[in-house]
Amino acid sequence: MYFRGANNTLAHFKYLNDNFNLFQSNEIIITGTSAGGLASFVWGNYVYEHASHPEGVTIVPDSGTFILDFPSFYNDKTMIDYSAAGLKISNEQTPMPVKECVQRYPTQAECFQSGNLYEFIKPKMFVIQSQYDLWGLQQILQLRCLQGSTPASMAKCTDAEKAYIEKYRSRINEAISNITSVEKHGAWSVSCIQHGFLENGRYYENSKYRIPTDSGVEVNDALLAFMRGGEKLYIDSVSWPSNSGCSGVSQPEKYLLR
Repeated sequence: MYFRGANNTLAHFKYLNDNFNLFQSNEIIITGTSAGGLASFVWGNYVYEHASHPEGVTIVPDSGTFILDFPSFYNDKTMIDYSAAGLKISNEQTPMPVKECVQRYPTQAECFQSGNLYEFIKPKMFVIQSQYDLWGLQQILQLRCLQGSTPASMAKCTDAEKAYIEKYRSRINEAISNITSVEKHGAWSVSCIQHGFLENGRYYENSKYRIPTDSGVEVNDALLAFMRGGEKLYIDSVSWPSNSGCSGVSQPEKYLLR
């Protein structure tokens, strides 16, 4: 199978530079949601290396942190297993842009995890990520007990499912901790069950989504502060559903883990 995503992306960068002088800009922000968030991690170095003012390059991945080596709730299969199988029958003429990561790990699939990529990323970065990423819970853990989507609720999940979700959350938090261990990076990470915050203005500027809940900082204010050289870290310290604003339930106290 021949995939041409890399070549298509390079063609887009060339078009933007030829027609809008992209790489001569004083400030460049690379961002995207979900797969686009992952692409921000992957292509940030390319833009940084081609920019006339690399210090002005920032990547803002939204909901692009996936724990691909985490097994399903129902079996020991992981997304790495599925991805590695796909790579075996796909073309390899165009390697992943972050060549340092490919040299470190045995399969390119492992370089689609931000927790592995972070140490190789050159531009400054502000990660926007739910600690309970809905896509990960539904597709990686393969859970079907979650209700709603913006935000979702695990009120109908069993105790065993909730405990497994908390394990996945711990891995998300570990990845974010790894990323933000680099001083120039920052993050806004909320403890509500959702996937995506930038693609819809309803979540980007919404008082329901704050860290901490009720009195804290919305994602738009957090990103603006980071870009202006201010506060870098906004990490929810509570578990679901204690951030009541976006818990997805009307009586959060009923569902607190004991």
